[in-house]
Amino acid sequence: YADSGISGLEVFATVSEAVAARGDVDIVISYAPAAHALDATRDCLEGSSQAKLMILVAENMPYEKTIRAMDALEESGMACIGPNSPGVMIVEERGGEVDLLKLGNMPPRLFKIAGGISVVGRSGTVIFEIVERATAKGIGTRLAWAVGGDKYTGLGFLEALVMLEQDPATRFIVINGESGGIQEQLAAQLLTTGIITKPVIALVTGESLPAGVRCGHQGAVKFAEADDPRVKEQHLLAAGAIVVSNPTEVAAVIQQIERTGWDLPERRREALWEYLVDAGRLTGSRW
Repeated sequence: YADSGISGLEVFATVSEAVAARGDVDIVISYAPAAHALDATRDCLEGSSQAKLMILVAENMPYEKTIRAMDALEESGMACIGPNSPGVMIVEERGGEVDLLKLGNMPPRLFKIAGGISVVGRSGTVIFEIVERATAKGIGTRLAWAVGGDKYTGLGFLEALVMLEQDPATRFIVINGESGGIQEQLAAQLLTTGIITKPVIALVTGESLPAGVRCGHQGAVKFAEADDPRVKEQHLLAAGAIVVSNPTEVAAVIQQIERTGWDLPERRREALWEYLVDAGRLTGSRW
C-alpha cells in the first residue's frame, strides 16, 4: 500500500520512512499478520528510537517468533502488549464530552461513559461484554486493556494491577482471566502482599473447557491443574478478590460496593458475601 494513500492518510513502506517524514513516535501498533509480526517488530525497532510501547495485534504468532520478538523488545527497552491483543482504550471526560484514546482496534461505540472501572483481560470479547453491560447500568469505564490471548505475551496482570493502583481515576479493577497459564495465580500472589488496595473483581472463563482442548486463543488450553479456571478462582478468592460468574455480575458487584462502601483489602470477600449469596449468584463452596 506504500504511496497509495488510504482514506486521505499517508502510507509508508517502513517505520524509518514514516519517522523521517513525520517525526518519531511514542507508541507503535503492529497490525502485521502472525507470519510477519517478527519482521514488523524488527522494522519498528530499527525505525524508531523514541517509542516505548508496542502493541502486537497478531493472533497465533509462532512460539519461536514470539520469543524472538520479546527478546528484541526487551533488549531495546520497549514494552509490549500482546500478541493477540486488540489493544488499549483510555476513557476520559473533557468539557462534558467523552474523549477516547484508542490504541488498537477496540470498538469506540462501546465506551459511552467515562468512569472509574478499569478492565484488564486476556479476552478482548469478554472485556467488551463487561464494558457494555456496565455501561447499560450507568457505570463508566476508565480503561480497557487486553493483555493478549497467545501463550507468550508481554505486559500482563502484574504490571496492569500496579499501574492501575497508581492511577487516581481508577476506582475498581476488573480482571478477566481464562484457561491456561498462571497469570491469574501471579495476580493473586500480588494481592496477598497488600500492595493493591482497590477493589478487585475477577471473572475467569472456561470452566467447561475439556482437558487438552484449546478454546479460541492460543493460550486458552487446559493441560495441567494450574490451567483450570476453578483453580485460578480459588487463588484469587483466597487473595481477597471478588470472583463472579459472568459479565453482568461485575456491574452488580460495583453497584453494591457503591452502596455499602469499601473498607480494607482484607475484607474483600466479607464486603459482598451477603449480597452474592442472597442473590444466588455464588454458592458458599466457591468462597
